[in-house]
Amino acid sequence: MVFELGHSVSVLVTGSLALIGWWRPERTIYFPAADNHCHCKFCLVLYAGERKWHERYIIATTTPSSDLRSIGFCVVATPDGDIYGESLAVPNIKGIAVLPEDRSAPPGLLRRNIYRFEDGDAGHAPDAGEIAHLRGAASQERVDLQKEINEQGGGSAPPVIGPVAGADAGATPAAPTGPVLAPAAGFVWVVAATEGARARGSLVPLNQVVGGYQAGTKGVAGLADGSVIFAELIPSHELQTYVIGQTQPPPAAAASPPSGGAIGAGIGDDARTLAVRYGTDGKRRREVRDGVELASESAWGDWPIKGPRTAKWVGQYFVTNGGGPLTMHNTWKVNCKLQPSDNGVLEHEALCKMLELAIEYDQLNIGELASIELACRRLQMIQYRWSERILGAVSSGTIDDESHFFLGVDPTRGNLCICPALNSWLGEELHKESQANKEQRKAREERALLRAGKNKP
Repeated sequence: MVFELGHSVSVLVTGSLALIGWWRPERTIYFPAADNHCHCKFCLVLYAGERKWHERYIIATTTPSSDLRSIGFCVVATPDGDIYGESLAVPNIKGIAVLPEDRSAPPGLLRRNIYRFEDGDAGHAPDAGEIAHLRGAASQERVDLQKEINEQGGGSAPPVIGPVAGADAGATPAAPTGPVLAPAAGFVWVVAATEGARARGSLVPLNQVVGGYQAGTKGVAGLADGSVIFAELIPSHELQTYVIGQTQPPPAAAASPPSGGAIGAGIGDDARTLAVRYGTDGKRRREVRDGVELASESAWGDWPIKGPRTAKWVGQYFVTNGGGPLTMHNTWKVNCKLQPSDNGVLEHEALCKMLELAIEYDQLNIGELASIELACRRLQMIQYRWSERILGAVSSGTIDDESHFFLGVDPTRGNLCICPALNSWLGEELHKESQANKEQRKAREERALLRAGKNKP
């Protein structure tokens, strides 16, 4: 649904309302605006034959002609920087959802199933300056589009009010499909979603309804003041229960999220995955550099692996050392003068291939998965095992051996895939273990001396 509150209304309304934040319309009606302009809105569009939703920025609307095929045309901006006119009505689209000011996705729609502005050439949502530029760039496109619509239909069509002719409204005896929000004995129409000053559960002012659509016990109505509301027909005796049920959040929503972590269960998208991207050949494909840049490391309270998080560091190492895991593997094997038969070399190659698939095909958020962290630790362990092949080869027995300390590049000595933070943590843990072993050894020696002293005559 695309609409503008508090002004002349320009609306795309679905014929089957789920009232959960997003819809897949089977039919569409259009309320033309008086001035052909609306506040720009972000929306998600599902095109016919696709499973992925696409974000669009609606810059301007048009007035339809007498030709019904002209209904719903808007001038939109895409994540790839294109500006053009398209119809946001069936059969061109299967579903549409208007986003709130924060551009949050509707409930039940995962981030990875949406192609957003962050995923395209733009890389981010348009800011105020870019919005002004878009409006200027789209002005001529809107004029040309409106001219084409007028020539196709021979002039503007009157507003379409009421249900679409021949539509199956799914009427029930308790809630027959009428022109717009038809009254029924023993039932009342209530606001199903808060819009402006009208709260959920409040009665719909039927005398102010000037147009809309009703499908069974659900409906949408345009009021005389220019606002648009969702409505639901309920039994009169259930009004109080309906209001209480709408104002009190369900237990699952009221429950606090799990401690730690970017996203709790049932609260949002899965933090372990990224939005799925496709190559020009239609196959799943995300560049390693892109996947590493989008990776995050949330502070999960129950993270099962001790020590610093290294998966994202390893990914950045891939990018700066050949661009991919397998390229890095081949370089490492050559530098260390290793053969496939040497201990750990084939395992190193398999780990690199696994990480490449995790980033490019599975498109995982490598910084949030404990399994990926464990694989990266094993990869670094193998490189640590053969580190002397590189460090020993450059040893000269002179002060040049300590040059990495003088130059401040000791964390990257030998350019090995070993995270400096992990190396430091490993040294601290070995020191702790050494101190513990030392104290245990001293305690055993003291007990032995005491026993020897007691046995003396």
